[in-house]
Amino acid sequence: MRLCWATCNEKNAMRIHAALMTQNELTDLRENVAAVLPHVDSVNIVDGGSVDLTVPYMRNWSKEEPKIRFFIHPWTDNFPRQRNNYLARVGEIADEGDWVLTFDPDELLGKAALRDLRSTLSEVSQQGYGLVAVQCRSVTLRGSERVHENEDQHWKPLLYRWNPGIAYTHDGDGPVHERLTGLTGTAARTGEGVLADAKWFYEHRKQADVIWIRGARNYFCGGGGPNLGRRNHRWVELRQISEILGLHSWHEMQSYMLLGNIDQRLKDWMIKYRQESGWDGSSEQREWYKTYFRFYHPEEEPEEMRGETIP
Repeated sequence: MRLCWATCNEKNAMRIHAALMTQNELTDLRENVAAVLPHVDSVNIVDGGSVDLTVPYMRNWSKEEPKIRFFIHPWTDNFPRQRNNYLARVGEIADEGDWVLTFDPDELLGKAALRDLRSTLSEVSQQGYGLVAVQCRSVTLRGSERVHENEDQHWKPLLYRWNPGIAYTHDGDGPVHERLTGLTGTAARTGEGVLADAKWFYEHRKQADVIWIRGARNYFCGGGGPNLGRRNHRWVELRQISEILGLHSWHEMQSYMLLGNIDQRLKDWMIKYRQESGWDGSSEQREWYKTYFRFYHPEEEPEEMRGETIP
């Protein structure tokens, strides 16, 4: 299969709608939106309640650029629900047969994939495919410097044909992990089958150690790993402490930790479980200690624990 065709004759018949959710990620967001804009017909963004400059910046940009549609949907610690919010916005303007390109602010299709996006989707549509999973290339940054890259054996469903029945649902019992339902057509993934010649990937760019914060977030929302929730007694303890402190959402908790000098009960919980991985082998339990004591406020780490190896 060739991927470097000229723009196909169906350009006006098939539209591509980018869709993503964001919150306090303006640096990555504006770079990725600028990169994808020339290759899609709309960019649909739902913001969970940013307190950086995301809202005024994107509001102003959307006034200048008609392709950008920007909406605020308050974040509720529920990933599939927020993704369904951007699907609902796409549904306001999409027709069946259009394609949806989804990505997070720290993800972006490579240049070759963006360049050939419309012609490739036209071809796979004609062959009956309704979903394209794209291979991940992980990129670790320290500031603006790329310090590590790795081509992962992981493919993410970033492109799918629109129909009104598409939705994200919980993958398990909790609000963190999700899966797509309601897709039409068969699935393809880059580097295999119909896309065997496709040198496509998406970059997942992240600052070194930011995974600690994201692990803590996922743990707070879903109990660690595959949405363990109340099956994880350590999570129950955490949520009891957070409720006592009046911290009912992840963003309230994160803002509280950023200020420093947090309640000793929360510190003691982090210290107590700093070496435990959880029932499923997840590292998200340990990320709390590393997030607070080694990323946010290293000056508060207990002297006797400095230098201790925490996997």
